[in-house]
Amino acid sequence: MASLPLDELSQKIRDVVDLVSALRIENAALQGDLAEIRRRLAQKERKGPVSKADSETGTRLRRELSQLRKERKMVRRKVSDVLKKLEAVQLQDATVQPELFLDD
Repeated sequence: MASLPLDELSQKIRDVVDLVSALRIENAALQGDLAEIRRRLAQKERKGPVSKADSETGTRLRRELSQLRKERKMVRRKVSDVLKKLEAVQLQDATVQPELFLDD
């Protein structure tokens, strides 16, 4: 892999960090949504038989949840691949300046 200029590498690292941060926020929101859906489902199951509309909604929500999990897995894989590539980058004759990695 060709070496990148230090400022370009620094920007790529910042982009990955921002992406990971955004994914963590999104994951927390999805976990909250999932908990709420499970709570409502348990509440409906305690009330008795599920109506056809509720059943269809449950099926739709399960499909949506499955799709979101697939997307999350794909994004995790992409972030992991980017991190592996960044780790593999060899900086030739460059010194890392710690101030490049500080938040602006």
